[in-house]
Amino acid sequence: MIDTEIPKNAKVLDYKDTHGGFLGDGDLYAVIQFDKNEKNSFLKNIEKNKKWKKTPLQKDLKLIIYGGELKKDGNYYVYEPLPDYNIPKTKNGIYYFKDRFVENYPEEADTNINDRAAYNITFALFDLDTNKLYIYKLDT
Repeated sequence: MIDTEIPKNAKVLDYKDTHGGFLGDGDLYAVIQFDKNEKNSFLKNIEKNKKWKKTPLQKDLKLIIYGGELKKDGNYYVYEPLPDYNIPKTKNGIYYFKDRFVENYPEEADTNINDRAAYNITFALFDLDTNKLYIYKLDT
């Protein structure tokens, strides 16, 4: 799901998946704790993966994950933070983002993600201070 292996002995601290129904809409949330060796193994696995980037998050992605306000064309838009999910705002981390909507609708690649009719994203954040991996998958 996040284009890298998660160490087998990592401990799942939280897991929720609301996907279902006719179109499979819903979200998935997971928190996985690594020990020091697992962290090192994980970091080595993603070293060459260009989809993982250092924090801070890009502005549009930050709106999806943490909510906030956006002024555009003289109007204010308010984005709610993710419900019931605690993804920390970390300065010392790395993140992964995959826009699965564009994979299915390549003609929308130039459209701002927050202006589209649906979100189909996969997001992961690895907090380098706590050795926790947060995974969030959203399908609307």
